[in-house]
Amino acid sequence: MLARMLGYLVAVGTCLVAARWVAAQAVTMGSPLTAPPNISVDCATQPAIADSSGIFGLFPSGVADCTWRQAGVFGVLSGDPRFSSVPGDGRITSVSVLSGPNPAPIRLVILRQLSTPGFGAESQCCFFVSETAPVQPQPNAITTFATDLPVVRNTIRGFFAVDLIGISAASGTGSLPLHSTGRNNAFDLTQPGSVNAGFFYPRLGVIPNDTGGGRREDTIPGVEVLMQWTWCPTGGVGPGCGAAGGPAGGGGGGTTAGPALRNQAAQVANGRALIDLVCNGNAVCRGLLELLSAGTARAATPKVARYGKLKYEIPAGGTTILKVKLKGKAKRLVKKNGSVQAELRLTPEGGAAVTSGVTLTR
Repeated sequence: MLARMLGYLVAVGTCLVAARWVAAQAVTMGSPLTAPPNISVDCATQPAIADSSGIFGLFPSGVADCTWRQAGVFGVLSGDPRFSSVPGDGRITSVSVLSGPNPAPIRLVILRQLSTPGFGAESQCCFFVSETAPVQPQPNAITTFATDLPVVRNTIRGFFAVDLIGISAASGTGSLPLHSTGRNNAFDLTQPGSVNAGFFYPRLGVIPNDTGGGRREDTIPGVEVLMQWTWCPTGGVGPGCGAAGGPAGGGGGGTTAGPALRNQAAQVANGRALIDLVCNGNAVCRGLLELLSAGTARAATPKVARYGKLKYEIPAGGTTILKVKLKGKAKRLVKKNGSVQAELRLTPEGGAAVTSGVTLTR
């Protein structure tokens, strides 16, 4: 309980730190990848407080997968890049990880923290936004993956939204890229300089509430997630942003990009789901939108149940609400239950598909 509560406070502080990093060009954040991966943590094991002294140990998780992210360095307001919140609207164009001898295949996951505006603001973390297909890091090496992950940091329908980046893996497939500083006592969480990591078991995005009410994360002190990532702001140019400010990893080689979902609650009106999208960057967003039943896109052997599909084209930097005609089954479920958990799959021309959670509501 202590770790859960303090982890929530650390997550809030992390979002305040990132506000100082906004720039007109690409910025690299996360781990400097200089510390060795010195602990063997598989998603089959989960950290928990082992005794009354507050020391953490590893225990069987009993779940199929997990998600980890860097929650930040406690008490450090600037100068340390080890956090996971993005500085502004834009895209994550590359991700590098430093792995040990037996690395697990990982998914790159985007999650979101929401805050109420004004004095006395309250924050809630975390909501599933999107994830990639599994990628395989190389053993005992730094592996870099070109990406095209839309992210936001702005006010969406009256709520302050901040996207975060983490990694997910399956249990029994190998170790995560983690380094322990040795300060793994619960009382270290709020000590200045404590490098804290957040985690979710099972991985974020597999429980329906992950896109509805969200899920609190647990936190462990003294663990660095050995992941470094490059963020390019909307309209950014130069190294790290791709040709002419376009995406550096996918999305049509700088001529097309992938849009980002602005609101994970999609109202259904007259048999059509209203999907709110933004096209970050200075390249047109063009491709195929599909609405799928929850869990199909992320299952090991997916049984696709498509609720609807639509081709999209959004001007660079523009926003739009697409009206996706739903099939009879989806309309009946929304009418009967009031809301339905679904998955939104966006496949940009020439790029890789990105899956997001969405709730269809009447």
